[in-house]
Amino acid sequence: MKYLFILFAVFIAIACNRKPQTITQVDFKTFESKMNTGAPLTQEEVNKLMWKFQLDIQKNTTGRLLPDLQICDVQGNEYNLPDIIRRKTIIEISDAHCGFGIGCTLNDLPGIIARLKEKYDDFDVVCLVIKTKADNNGHNPFNTYLTDLKPLYPALYVIDEGDAGKLNVAGSPTRLLVDKNRTVVKISTGMAVDPELLYNELAGFLKDVHGNLFKRD
Repeated sequence: MKYLFILFAVFIAIACNRKPQTITQVDFKTFESKMNTGAPLTQEEVNKLMWKFQLDIQKNTTGRLLPDLQICDVQGNEYNLPDIIRRKTIIEISDAHCGFGIGCTLNDLPGIIARLKEKYDDFDVVCLVIKTKADNNGHNPFNTYLTDLKPLYPALYVIDEGDAGKLNVAGSPTRLLVDKNRTVVKISTGMAVDPELLYNELAGFLKDVHGNLFKRD
């Protein structure tokens, strides 16, 4: 009996010290192929595919560590994404092609962040701009977008389109809330219909943060 107790204690110790896995990339191509078979789909079938896709994103992202990914600032200096996370951080990800993402990141989010800072002063914001193949050819809207974002986001970085996929970015904008241990607490995609809803969403994130989600030393 004593030996069983010892084995049980060892098992618990191992389980408690087990580190979370890194984000697993969702198979976007399989989802796209199912949505674009050429055969007619009912609304119910589309809803089921979308629901499963979102569940896969949540399952493979939430509770997982940020992977090692190279990003660069507007001066061209390179960084490893997890290395810039030092405390609770909202990561906002968008590109220069989606009007929803541009509008939210330029117009809505800066004011919302300012309001959140008045209430919660212990979090950072990182703005990642996805660089697509078109942008690699000197796409002017990309450079214009970076210029517009620079005064709004001190922590502004560029991420390659392929690496953004490794964060399971399925739309613009996408928001990741990560803790000081670089673990994703939540992933959210899309623009809120009302900016107040976005404020409530992020405030809810931070309330959860203050409710012990980030106390994992």
